[in-house]
Amino acid sequence: MQSSKIFYIEKAEKLGKFNLSYGSARWYGCLMPCIRSEIITKEDYILTPGYQTKKGDFYPCPISACYVQITSVEKKYENYNSWFLVKIIVFSSTFETSKELIIKTKNNLSNEIPNLNIFVNSLNRYVDSKNSISELREFIEIEHVSTTNPTRLLYHINNLKIKNFENSQSRVGKDNYFWSESEIRNLPASKYIRNLLVRCLEKSKSFDRISIGLDMIYIEYDRDSAWAPSHGRKEIGNEGSNFLIQDAIKINILSEYSASDEIQYQLKADFL
Repeated sequence: MQSSKIFYIEKAEKLGKFNLSYGSARWYGCLMPCIRSEIITKEDYILTPGYQTKKGDFYPCPISACYVQITSVEKKYENYNSWFLVKIIVFSSTFETSKELIIKTKNNLSNEIPNLNIFVNSLNRYVDSKNSISELREFIEIEHVSTTNPTRLLYHINNLKIKNFENSQSRVGKDNYFWSESEIRNLPASKYIRNLLVRCLEKSKSFDRISIGLDMIYIEYDRDSAWAPSHGRKEIGNEGSNFLIQDAIKINILSEYSASDEIQYQLKADFL
């Protein structure tokens, strides 16, 4: 074994502040959580989680970060590719139950250790929000956990396919009911983004009823009653309604969107 390097972890005990640093770190106590990289060859090294004293003594053991424990970090090889496997134990918000997760992340040439910051912080927030750890996926590839930037959000909104309808209901001896309907299709694949679209529509207060199905969001609006003949459901070409719907989403989407919530959603077994 030729040499070793220490990668320190700052603020591991603070919710959402976990920071695995590639440079120097600020000491907050007598022991500092860290990952030791013991170099065997230029391409091969052993990674060990633990704690180091200010004197430089290293003690290998799991690293605790709020509801998360990092128990092991391994580098794997296959067909000239390499990646990291990180074993994590996550505890419930009451610490009464726990679940073991395996995290896989690609090894970029510039990285000697995996980038776990966003993942660990999102996982801790997930538990702190009283979500069930039983719903977490047991194997997670970090590269498949991502966030949606504003440009992509706008693309999803502009790519919606909207059909508009008029409908009515006859009432004997009373004014008949009339209302408008819209079907919003071509929804993004992500359940989180679909639910986000619904929240934006609900926040606008412009619609009387909003529901979501497997491939469509259905909305009702412009309810009224009148002494006029009723009619069956009929499709209308109403660009004004399209603008109303898309603008309602655009106005609210940045305030309603949360990168942390999107990542937390992807940690669940049924996120697709």
